[in-house]
Amino acid sequence: MAGNRIRRGILTTLVLVASIAATQVVAAPAYAHDRTESVLHPVWLYFAGDGGVTNNHMRVFASDRVADGLGVMTYYRYRHPGGFIATSVVGDPDGSGPAVGADWPPGAVTQFQVCLQPYTNGYCTRWFDA
Repeated sequence: MAGNRIRRGILTTLVLVASIAATQVVAAPAYAHDRTESVLHPVWLYFAGDGGVTNNHMRVFASDRVADGLGVMTYYRYRHPGGFIATSVVGDPDGSGPAVGADWPPGAVTQFQVCLQPYTNGYCTRWFDA
């Protein structure tokens, strides 16, 4: 009798471990390199928007948080398939509305900075490694 209970307990444990392992194998990938940074308004000191890199360095975004008449842009550098580092920019298309500006460059993003517009040359965060 005790032997049957032990066998059932071992079998139940094995089924549970196999189920957990199968779940881990088919789970969506977690992108360890995702990074988001916020830009602070230089005068009123509120977070005006966000920008960053997701999807294993392959997607760049810009998101405006506040209806303040300023836009948010994310400038970024990426490895061009031609072997050089290229620079580009993406902006939030609808101000503080629900849409987020996004771009999928042809190579991995290496650095980015988030800027407020229309300041002359923008008011920007420092450059961050992606």
